[in-house]
Formats: sequence, structure tokens, C-alpha cells
Amino acid sequence: MLFNREYAITVALPGTPVAVKISGLKCVFAVKKTLKSTPNTVTLKIHNLSETTRKAIQAMPTTTVQIDAGYTDQVSTIFLGDVRTHSTIRENDTELITEMAAGDGEKAIQHARINVSLRKGSSISQVLTALVSALGVDPGNTAQAVAALAPFGSMFTMGTVLSGSASRELTRILSSVGYSWSIQNGKLQVLSIKQALLGTALLLTPFTGLLDSPTIDKDGYLNCKTLMIPDVFPGRLCVLTSENLQGQFRIEETEHNGDTHSDGDWDISIKAKPF
Repeated sequence: MLFNREYAITVALPGTPVAVKISGLKCVFAVKKTLKSTPNTVTLKIHNLSETTRKAIQAMPTTTVQIDAGYTDQVSTIFLGDVRTHSTIRENDTELITEMAAGDGEKAIQHARINVSLRKGSSISQVLTALVSALGVDPGNTAQAVAALAPFGSMFTMGTVLSGSASRELTRILSSVGYSWSIQNGKLQVLSIKQALLGTALLLTPFTGLLDSPTIDKDGYLNCKTLMIPDVFPGRLCVLTSENLQGQFRIEETEHNGDTHSDGDWDISIKAKPF
């Protein structure tokens, strides 16, 4: 049953065991995710952190923030990314609000560079492997993507040079074969424009968390809203069954909105295309 909201926030120093865990306080967040090769984002407000916790976060030279949210026994990670800004403001005499903004894989997307020459006869799989290594994020489903691209064989008969922004070069190479990429919770996700992620489809019905009545917009995309159910993310296949709409869709965009101390937001808005 989807009762009893739960959440946990972890602010960590990357590559170390240093971390601050936060729960039980009032927290408001909005997590926006897409299949685009630009960072997914979060805006986060935490009320009344202790001075010790605030100082521990401020002492970290760089930080990541992870948000896990859902219900008792149904919690999943809805965001993991690089903190770009954080500050604490006093709203009134009793409220101190710590605000954070972060981007998923933002540092890698903005700063990772590559300068590699590949020999004659290199395959797209070899090129992709070099680019993923340069990007420096968790390879995610790269192995499956490399296997799927193997039939393309030796595309680079004269060799190739990869130079400059690793993210820009990754976009250039993948778009040439009808693929795209994104970073989801710190992991690279590579998909054909005609493909959904492997795995069990998400079932969306009024009994599994579907809210209100789903609609199809003028561009043919499904728009619907659910409770804060686990593992809803771009790229996943979903099967919708409602009174007015049925079908199979690939999730293109999600927005998780939460207010831990309110009867209001604790839901996910989904945009998906027929699949």
C-alpha cells in the first residue's frame, strides 16, 4: 500500500566515505529528468538543519546530493548529482532554510575532455568505449549499447580523431547511428531513438498509483501523473491502463515533486511517447 511518506537525503564528498545523512526534517524538492544529454536537475529546500550539519556540508570542497523518496518499503533513488550551489537563509525568526541546486553528471558533461586518435578500421564500439572512459561516469548500460552497435562494424575506415568536449563528441558519434545518451542518477544511459530500456515495464493503473485522467497532447505525447512510486525514470517502458486511455509508452520526461510535511505534492508527472 502507498502510505507513509519516507525520504532520505545524503550529501557526500565524492570518492570518500564522508557523508551527511538527513531525514525527518521538512524538505521540499523538484527533480526534473529527460532523455536529453543535458544534466537532469533538482532544486531542494531543507528546513532547520542543525548548525553541526550545516558546517559539515560547508566543509566539503565538492559535494553530491542523493535523494531517496517514496513510501514505507517502496523507496527508490530519484536523484543523484553534483551540487552547483547551496546556501542557508533565514525566512523568519524560527526558520532556517538550506537551499541546494544540483545537476546529474553536470561536471562530467561540462568539463570532461578527450584527445584520442583511433587507428584505421576502428569500430563504433571502440570509439564509444573511448568516449565513455573519457566522460568518467558510471558506464551504466554501455555494455549493452556496445553489443547492439557491433553490427555496424568498422565505420571508421580511415581512423578518427576525438578531440575537445567528451560529451559533444559522444553526441556526434551516437547521433550518426540513431542513438542518444543521457546521465541518469550518475550512470550513462545509451538508447536507440526507437528503443526502451531492457527490463520489466512499469504498469500504470489507478491501482498502482495513477492519478487523475491521463491525456494525449497535440504532439501525440502521453501526459499523466502518479503517486511517488519507485523507479520511474526516462527511458523506461510503461504500460498504461485507464478508463480513457490504454497503450504502451516510453517515458521521455519526469518531474518528481515532494513536500515531506504537507498533504500536497508527493507525486510524479510523466511525459511519454507511444512505443
